[in-house]
Amino acid sequence: MSTPVVSGATRRSQAAAEDSLACKECRRRKANCDHKIPECSTCKRYKRHCLYDRLGKTPLTRRHLTEVEYRLSRAEGILKRLFSDQEVSYLLDQERSGDVPTLPPIRSISQTHTPRTASPAAGSVDSPVASQQQRSVTSQPQVKSQGSTGLDDPGSAWSFPTTDVEPDPTAALYPDGDEEFEWDEREQTGLHGGVAITEDDEEGVRKVMDGMATLTVDAANYGYLGMASGASHLRSLWMESGNGPSWDSGAWTDRRRDMQDLLRRQTESSSIASAVQTQTLVTRAMVDVFVDAFFVRYHPVFPILHEPTFRAQYASRMARPGQGIWLVLVNIVAALGAFVTNPSSSDDTSLSIFRTAKRYLAVNALETGNLTLVQAFGMSAMFLQKINKPNTGYNYGGVAIRMAIGLGLHKEFGSQHMSPFKQELRRRIWWSLCVLDVGATITYSRPLIWPQVGVDAALPSNIREQDLMANSPVTPPEVDEPTVNTYLRVQSSYHLQTMPIYNRLISNPPPLPEELLTLDSTIVEAWLSQVPHYFHDSSGPMLEDRFALPHGINCWRYRNLRIVIFRPLLVKWALQDGREETLTWHEQEATNRCLRAARESIASIQNFWKSRSQTRLTAFYVLYFIFQAALIPIHCLRCKSKSRQAPEWRDQVSATLEVVESMIGLNPSASKCRDVIMSLCGSHLRNLDDEFVDYEQAFNFEPTMDATAWMAGCAPTLINENLWAGSLDNTSAELSFSTWEGDWNI
Repeated sequence: MSTPVVSGATRRSQAAAEDSLACKECRRRKANCDHKIPECSTCKRYKRHCLYDRLGKTPLTRRHLTEVEYRLSRAEGILKRLFSDQEVSYLLDQERSGDVPTLPPIRSISQTHTPRTASPAAGSVDSPVASQQQRSVTSQPQVKSQGSTGLDDPGSAWSFPTTDVEPDPTAALYPDGDEEFEWDEREQTGLHGGVAITEDDEEGVRKVMDGMATLTVDAANYGYLGMASGASHLRSLWMESGNGPSWDSGAWTDRRRDMQDLLRRQTESSSIASAVQTQTLVTRAMVDVFVDAFFVRYHPVFPILHEPTFRAQYASRMARPGQGIWLVLVNIVAALGAFVTNPSSSDDTSLSIFRTAKRYLAVNALETGNLTLVQAFGMSAMFLQKINKPNTGYNYGGVAIRMAIGLGLHKEFGSQHMSPFKQELRRRIWWSLCVLDVGATITYSRPLIWPQVGVDAALPSNIREQDLMANSPVTPPEVDEPTVNTYLRVQSSYHLQTMPIYNRLISNPPPLPEELLTLDSTIVEAWLSQVPHYFHDSSGPMLEDRFALPHGINCWRYRNLRIVIFRPLLVKWALQDGREETLTWHEQEATNRCLRAARESIASIQNFWKSRSQTRLTAFYVLYFIFQAALIPIHCLRCKSKSRQAPEWRDQVSATLEVVESMIGLNPSASKCRDVIMSLCGSHLRNLDDEFVDYEQAFNFEPTMDATAWMAGCAPTLINENLWAGSLDNTSAELSFSTWEGDWNI
């Protein structure tokens, strides 16, 4: 069968027809236009003003017909929810006969279905499926009456909803499904103060990738961030006018652009960069310091290594893994140690070291599988998130999990098959990946990939690390005190028990307030009762400094979950200012729990920040949790500034600003968080004389800690003061990076 030949004239006429349907901007730029209304995808992506010519005729295209069919099916679905089939048929018959349809009373959504309290029919079983379907029906938004339709009977008992029905006030919590979630976190223009900067495809706009998954209002090109992420709440909060949601499309677009401009400003830490010289040469003495710093500062938060074993291999007292893998591991340890050692976020020494490790993590590394490689990928994922490459770290973590499952780390093998040391090491690696992956997944609000069935690996024992060596015949007895395994045990248990809550939060239909309260009271409270006494909230001041951050994360994480659980209900309550709606008891209790969790988080974090060591690692976690908590009183202040609780909310925001200001030199995102807070509610922060507080003068913080002070405080713990000082001023023998790599005698 011959293919029909299309003449040149026909092709030109088709192209002209397509061009006539394009918007003015796409025609002017000769770009492809998808003709979407009210704004085409190209204009939406590049923030252009999209205008169409008035059409004389409806475009006869397949795309237009598909859109019309979709709109028709939605309209039919709405009619079926409001009227029965008989009523719809009656109205259509009247319309065909030329009569004005006499509409029956419109029933609300809740009236068209059986109430939740109705008893089941005889012989039926109240199955989970039936309960879920019933919950889906009753959780639909209720259509509000908008007054008379203007027909002959203005006093009729029914009213018809118009097209101006107010959208759901929590709609902005969800990402825009039309966004493109592709990302590129390669170092196209390098790092500025530890922040990954990329370039926009067309306009060269600076984009900052955010490891906290919070500082973005535009989902495009950042990867998918779900409705439970901090970015979703910030988007919802920013899009409001301050006195409630603004649904004007022009105002919405302007506010998105303002937010993007604010977040794309150069961070203050990069302005300090000239004062700190980035290390271009790394000496063996410096690597020694970085390794020590890793085990003092980072290891208690992520104990995926066994310190005595690694140090023995590092000192050549024990056989090392294969040469390529060993170089990867030692470089990643050094990179993480440099990250927590350098007191300024503008020092990119850690990134330089990590680049060397990455050279060995080529694609062919995926063709092998061993414990060292799992450790390397897991630690790389941790590092990449901390330098604001969240999607890249997410991918590395996924590789580590797949490889760990391939090695059987999720299974428990008896002591007759494996030595006590090997058993404990496998457990630590597996549950370290659990804390890494589940924590990151919830931060980004993505579906869990962590296996929830078929896993029987036991939690690591609460033993002192130095008590278990490679040749130990038995596992030493557990101790009743904090160890490097304590945080891993407590956090793994937390994730295992609260994963059902998170799965419910990201599922449809959304859970009802009473269900959320039940989940919190039964699951979170049950987990809290299992936390050992030496890791309770109240035990923080008595802990060693190396266990302070793991303990703090443990306290802040479950409160952050409570904030996420109850945040949609708090948003609903905050937006009801001046209206007649009243909350049910369950909604009020949920709102109170959200407010209490935010208040307790801010107070706990402020006390921790003032009393404990301040490093770039602590600054990362502190900024993430305190900013998430601060968005709650900020939301309340913007919508309920006259509330009796407003002074307390102002105090919470002020405390947050104090902490955030003091870490600008340590965390490049801190200045952006401060700017966002001031933009959102700076006008609501007043003192007793009703005058605005000038935070730049009121706080006027000096740098948190300079290099000399940090050295003096850490020298006794790390290595020795002379070696540390010598490595900083380059008085020790300088070796190129490749030279100290070759010094391992592999």
